[in-house]
Amino acid sequence: MVDLGKIREQFPITKEKVYLAHASRGPLPVCGAEAIQRYVHDSMHSGLTLVDAGVPADGGRALFARLVGAERDEIAFVENTSVGLNIAAGVVDRSKGSNVVTTDYEYSSVTYPFLRREPGVKVRFVENVDGVVPLGDMEKAVDDETVAVVVSHVHWLNGFRHDLRALAEIAHEHGAYLIVDAIQSAGAMKIDVKRNGVDFLTAGCYKWLLSPPGSGYLYVRGELIGDFEPPLAGWRSTSGVSDRDHMTLKYPDDARRFEVGAPAYISLVAAAEAMKLLLDAGIDFVEERILMLTGRLGDALRDMGLHVTTPEADSSRSGILNFRVDQPQRVVEELKVKGIIPCGARPDWARCSPIFRSTMRVAPHFYNTVEEIDAFIDVVREATS
Repeated sequence: MVDLGKIREQFPITKEKVYLAHASRGPLPVCGAEAIQRYVHDSMHSGLTLVDAGVPADGGRALFARLVGAERDEIAFVENTSVGLNIAAGVVDRSKGSNVVTTDYEYSSVTYPFLRREPGVKVRFVENVDGVVPLGDMEKAVDDETVAVVVSHVHWLNGFRHDLRALAEIAHEHGAYLIVDAIQSAGAMKIDVKRNGVDFLTAGCYKWLLSPPGSGYLYVRGELIGDFEPPLAGWRSTSGVSDRDHMTLKYPDDARRFEVGAPAYISLVAAAEAMKLLLDAGIDFVEERILMLTGRLGDALRDMGLHVTTPEADSSRSGILNFRVDQPQRVVEELKVKGIIPCGARPDWARCSPIFRSTMRVAPHFYNTVEEIDAFIDVVREATS
């Protein structure tokens, strides 16, 4: 039985605010802060602060592997999601005439690595329909010239969740890879890269994984690792020189070949502790509770007559809920006055898709309570009445 009260003790922010902005930035739990303090102490007094040397044992590789259903040797350190996506883009075949399939409302980091004009890979954008990307439309866009299907597992604005297994089947049928940005799902939703057939998955830890910036992980399917020469080389990505006359580099047999230099050790020690917290609670419990909270919120907003852009079906939604309201910035400020912190509202979201015009975004985590959700609902009801 999960002791939610005990878990909430790890989040001092709950004593001061109702924090519902995890899609923007996750607050640091006590265990993560204490890990950083130990790291700083060790750095001041001994200098021995390498994650690889035991602070903790592997920088959280094995913990992240457990969270996504992978093996430890399939996980590499990256600084953030964008770096992981660029690595994936750099190793897949981007020959002239090939194409990459994505959606029309992706976060910029998903598409930018493939929009570089050399060597001429074409990017195909599948249009969303009222905030949902129809699977059939994705299937129509993929052909034998497709080298990769690239998506966010969970959409950053309305929380639409892709069916990764179905996308992998479509991609693999045409010899393409499935590359996944998981920053809005890792730590909040169940992920099984093996069962779902994911080839690359990457996530920074500063949102749902409740860690500082600078820590992140990249999963590369084990059977593929040996096929790819790293796009960048450094002391961590190589295991020496196999031919000194021709300076031929040797690479590790595991995902470490995609690392370059020293990672952000101080962030990784905190990430490891936060992942332990999530795994101890159980990712099944975490997802179930998040879906319960966002489901309660969505139902209440619809009852008020507000348009919710997030899908209703559990299989298609996540920890992010987006809804339309008059003067969303004013509602956000009224919430903040009451100590309730949503992700916010921005006019430029409409550039992502017109459905996000005059909307605001909310993102509770598993430690939030029903009472906190109801407090949010009460303020929105008052502000819109």
